[in-house]
Order: sequence, then structure tokens, then C-alpha cells
Amino acid sequence: MTSVRVSGVLMLRYSSQALWARRKFFAPYNDINIIVEDTSKENFYTNLFTRLLQGELRIGKVIGVGGKSQVLERCYSQERTQQPEFFLVDGDFDEILRRPYPDQINFYRLSKYDIESFLIDETAICLIAEEQAPAIAVETHRDSLRINDWLSNVITSSIRLAAAAALWQELGIRGNQISQGIQRHSQNAAITPEAEKIAEYINDRKTQQSAVKPIQFDVLLNRMVKRMGASEDEWLRWISGKHILIPLMVRLMNRHTGSQLNQDSLCFRLALHCDLSELQELRSRILSIA
Repeated sequence: MTSVRVSGVLMLRYSSQALWARRKFFAPYNDINIIVEDTSKENFYTNLFTRLLQGELRIGKVIGVGGKSQVLERCYSQERTQQPEFFLVDGDFDEILRRPYPDQINFYRLSKYDIESFLIDETAICLIAEEQAPAIAVETHRDSLRINDWLSNVITSSIRLAAAAALWQELGIRGNQISQGIQRHSQNAAITPEAEKIAEYINDRKTQQSAVKPIQFDVLLNRMVKRMGASEDEWLRWISGKHILIPLMVRLMNRHTGSQLNQDSLCFRLALHCDLSELQELRSRILSIA
């Protein structure tokens, strides 16, 4: 910091480093708007980001615009607004399909399929179970729920469904929501998908497409599974939290506690308790534009 005299008044002049430091110092008083895909989930995102940012930056508004294309359109247009905007989109299958995205500091694509995929945390789930059934201790809920075993079963049962959905997109076949509606593959309130039903579903759908021959589809599907990784941790990236993990978790929690949680309520409460360590890169990116 140096001083200069302007019209007889001694003024302070800040270096670029000092200006950056001042900006960071006042960051908690700055507002930022966060643009997301989902509409009607602003309260959920506001709660999640408030925890993630830990008071280092104040959220002006979370604005859901209705989909990834709408977020990208707004990001590319970059209309001048009173507050800075940060753009967040789901990972989906974009990385494995090599889809481009804006190379901008205020744009971020999640490293998992969607934001709900980050909510599945054993401790958080057990805390919510205790809230629903307070007469039972958290550790007893943990032993009964066996979240890690449940998650392993869901991943191994669902990975071919996820791979088929990614392949469908790669082949350019439109109008197929193959990765959605996991309930059709887990009948009678089952808490994990049935691999046989998924296999039957994929076989049925592959005969209805004309992009490749069915036998070639099988080859490409096996390759897609390998492209998605060789372990459950790698496969988890491609399993939708919104369409697979959370709906099945609702079933598990309702069966375990005898309550009637719904998906929105469960997501909101998980956001209060879940471990956010996997979102630290997102946190750093948001703070970098303050």
C-alpha cells in the first residue's frame, strides 16, 4: 500500500494484491446468485450451499432455470447483473461422452451424476433414522440399516442400467429415459434393484432401436461398463442419486423407521447432516469469484 496526494488530500493507493485481500475480507458481505438446473428446489440448494460456504460468502439467490441447456444458455450469454452469478450443472454422462462445457471460473460441472449423489452418507442417514425413531440409538440404526452393504448392492445392480443409458445417448437415440424410474426394476417396495428385471428391460429396449444391431449393442454395452470403471467407487459416479439412490433410500428408511418420508424431505434433511468433503472443489470455485 502506498499514499499519493490528490488535490491536496493524502489518498491511499492499494496494490493489486492488497485489493484482492480487501475483496476477500469483505466477501461475507458480498452476494452471489447461484444458477442451477432444478426448479422448485431452491431451499434445498440454499441450505446445502450455506453449509458448504460456512459464512465466507453470502448467497443472494439460488435460481433454478429448468435444465442444463438453460443454465448453459444463461452462462454463455453472461448478461450483466447486479450480483455475480455462479453456474452449476449435473455431471450426468458428460465426461464419459466427452461433451464440452464452458471453460470459465464461474461454471462448474459436478463430478458425479447429480447433486443428490453426494447426499448418501452413512452418518447422516443414521441421524435422520434416529430423528424418525428416537427410541433407538444411532449405532443401533447403523447396525440395522447396513448402508454400505445396501449401497454396494444398488451400485452392482444398477451399473448396466447406467451404462445402457449412456450408450443410448452416445448412439444419439432420443426420447429414452432408460436410467429413470428405478421403481420399475424393484417391485414390491424392494430396496435394491433386481438385476434380472434390468437385464430384461435392456434386452427389450435394444430390440426396439435401429442404430446398431442387437449383438453389436451388447458389445458396446460391455465396453461402456468398462469405460465407467473397474470398481464400485468408480461406478458410483454414474449412478443417478435423483432417479436411483434417493428413491430406494426412501424405501429403506420408511421400512426401517415405519415413517413416510418423501424424496424432497429426505434430500433436505440429508443436506443438513451429510459430509461435504467431496464438494470442497466446488466450494473453492465459488469462493474464487467472490
